Amino acid sequence: MKHKAEFFLSMVFFTIVIFSCSSLGKTEQNEADSDALESTAESVLTLPEGWNYETEITHEGSRSEGSISRLFYRYNEILPVFDKIIIGDIVFEYKPIVNIWDNTGYLQTGKTSDRPESSGSVSKSELESGWYLSHEADIKTGTPSDWVWIADEVVEARISPEKINDFAVIFALKPETTAPILLPTDN
Repeated sequence: MKHKAEFFLSMVFFTIVIFSCSSLGKTEQNEADSDALESTAESVLTLPEGWNYETEITHEGSRSEGSISRLFYRYNEILPVFDKIIIGDIVFEYKPIVNIWDNTGYLQTGKTSDRPESSGSVSKSELESGWYLSHEADIKTGTPSDWVWIADEVVEARISPEKINDFAVIFALKPETTAPILLPTDN
């Protein structure tokens, strides 16, 4: 009976030590998670009114984890047809999916400090159409402040956010796929 009691006490002690150590690890992990959340909160992207930026994690927790980032204007997704979009001073570049673990979609690549030069005045017909062709460094006097700059391989323009997807259709720009590649274990 004495051996059973000693064995029982040693098991209780062992369990307490293991539980304490695992709790310590969790506390340290929770502190690390909190620090990560705080640093993420500090780097939250601030876009002009009406714009949203979302990132979806794909294959989370696997070695094939990646992400797809999307831009929205007034809850309408911006088609993945542009190589570059500048919203205010925030630059997004489109990265197509190559591998399932890639970070793909419209990725923030920085901020621009360049102030475009005036290249004439925006015409009434350009205001009505909601866009005009323009290099990144050019902006016409009278261009609405909410207009963005977009570019792909063949066209560059200043454009009203409400007209971006219409512009893509007019110029027959072909979207890249951002559909996640499913692993055989995904359902």
